Amino acid sequence: MVAQIVVGAAILGATRAGSITKWDDKDPIAIQVINNCLDNNVVSNVQSIITSHDAWQELFRMFESQNVVTKMFLKDNLQTLEMKYGEIVIKHFQSFLS
Repeated sequence: MVAQIVVGAAILGATRAGSITKWDDKDPIAIQVINNCLDNNVVSNVQSIITSHDAWQELFRMFESQNVVTKMFLKDNLQTLEMKYGEIVIKHFQSFLS
């Protein structure tokens, strides 16, 4: 439902004026849902953005990485990741994620 609000699909078929009113009513809810799902470090990047669509575009820009360098960095980290003797499995996975 949030994605439909962000892209405006939830209001298709209504009159133009009615569509805008419905979107204006639902957009603050959508942006609140988006903000509630984000880590505190990420929220700071989108908290000043007014519409859910703009927030979604900023998040997309931040996290879409088709960059070869990023892929190589992650691949290298994964290949060199080694679990220490006695280390808890969860801490091992967290070391890769951080």
